[in-house]
Amino acid sequence: AMKSGEIQGVLDLGGLAPIMAEELERDGRFTVNAAHSTISHYLTLNGGRFPFSDVRMRKAVNLAVDREKIVKYYFRGFGTPTMSFLNSTNPFGRVEKPVFDPVKAKELAKEVLGDKRQTVKFLLPQYGMARYPYKTISEFIQAELKPLGLDAEIVMVDGMTSRKMMAKGDYDLSIGTRGLGNLDPTSLLFEYFDSKGATNKASCISYNNPKVDACFEALKTVYDLDERRTVYTEILDELLADPAVVPLLEDQNIAVCSHELGGYKAAVYGITLDKVYWRKGAGKE
Repeated sequence: AMKSGEIQGVLDLGGLAPIMAEELERDGRFTVNAAHSTISHYLTLNGGRFPFSDVRMRKAVNLAVDREKIVKYYFRGFGTPTMSFLNSTNPFGRVEKPVFDPVKAKELAKEVLGDKRQTVKFLLPQYGMARYPYKTISEFIQAELKPLGLDAEIVMVDGMTSRKMMAKGDYDLSIGTRGLGNLDPTSLLFEYFDSKGATNKASCISYNNPKVDACFEALKTVYDLDERRTVYTEILDELLADPAVVPLLEDQNIAVCSHELGGYKAAVYGITLDKVYWRKGAGKE
């Protein structure tokens, strides 16, 4: 549609795959720009059943995935690798430089499995696959898990089926996204990582960390921003030491338009729509 002139611009989260944006940029008739997005990509782990009920295996996966390659080859550079769940567009978030250590990961996995191998069910929801290069990324992660003794069976399902399977605990890991609803990360972190959190329970993450629970209890009576920052930092540090999910990268919002448009710039959400105009000579009213 872009190449035929049917449309002049594309926006929306995952509206254009990075490889397509790269192709349009090479075409010469289009402008491509990107802005930091609130969207983060991560792996959800089923901590309610073996092998991810063992923190050593969660740590192993966290160390075994090469996030730099995922960003470079599958997101074509439109992203930032990170080990932190809380996106750095949030004032309390940060980019945590990834540690890729397949040797240590293999050692940890061996402590859990010994010399045995374990088959794990890897959910690939269609809603994510339609927006992002999840199929190839899942196959890449599948290969990364083999040295750990994990044989991942990728199961492609629709969004509703995915949620039902996760609620039943009928999976071992899944890939997905999460954005930021507002600048206060308390509710987001609580729903994932407090032992009573809604998503923690609904997705069978089964994360139960007394230190993290204590932090959420403290946030009920802490109002000073610097003090709250200290508590959020404690939560994020604890999630590095005792991971519940495996963050992969912070996304970028990609905006592509034809040269007929000016003022079409990517923003954290969408584009600078109020500044878009037809360039002189574009032949538009």
